[in-house]
Amino acid sequence: TKLTYMLPLYTGGKLTEYKNIMYSMAKMGRFDTKKIRNQKIYEVKKAFYDISLVEHYIQNLHRIYNNINKLEDIIRNMKKEGYAKETDLLEVQARKAEVVSMYNQAKLNRDLAYQFLEFLLNRKVKKIKLMNDMAPMPKVTAKMLAARNIDIQKAKLGLKISKMNIKANEANFLPEVGAFAEYG
Repeated sequence: TKLTYMLPLYTGGKLTEYKNIMYSMAKMGRFDTKKIRNQKIYEVKKAFYDISLVEHYIQNLHRIYNNINKLEDIIRNMKKEGYAKETDLLEVQARKAEVVSMYNQAKLNRDLAYQFLEFLLNRKVKKIKLMNDMAPMPKVTAKMLAARNIDIQKAKLGLKISKMNIKANEANFLPEVGAFAEYG
């Protein structure tokens, strides 16, 4: 029987580069996870502001509907007195039907936005606190964008990985030094 043991002492940097590539690939996977999480956060915020916007729209449509009802009563009274025609009343009723249609569409959009928010949060959402002001505009410079953008960071990391891969392939042309033990 014979027992042989070989231990590489110097491989031209090949093992070090492969180790660095492995850690960089793990980091690349974390970038993908972070990008998905950021996308979900964005969608939740967007759904929140969409719901607030639709709620305010519904309130305004309700106000318009009440005003059109008052206008319809005024037109009916003016028609009795002879100051308005049937076409005036029909015109107001047509506008009223348009408002009712927009109101129903807005309510359906609100329900859809709530369902989307429930899907994103994976829990039941009955109501949210409405915002009265607009969503704040972020202040972003080109330097901040380059530093924070995950796609740019992934591209830079991919460039680093390709350089490490070139070094690992160049190590094939360097000498290898190892320890060799044999017992028989």
